[in-house]
Amino acid sequence: MSGTSYLAVSPWFTTADQPEHLAAINPWEGVSDVYRDLVMRGGIPDTGFARQLRDRDRARS
Repeated sequence: MSGTSYLAVSPWFTTADQPEHLAAINPWEGVSDVYRDLVMRGGIPDTGFARQLRDRDRARS
């Protein structure tokens, strides 16, 4: 698995499940500090993207 941005976060979550078939991940340019990179980007609150992710996850439940 590899990717940037959101596609870099997906391998991290997948790895947490420790699937037997997963040999390697190659995330780059992904979120490393959710607060700094997503919620307070550049010191400015950005609630739109975080809200979109939250609402999408709630819709799946």
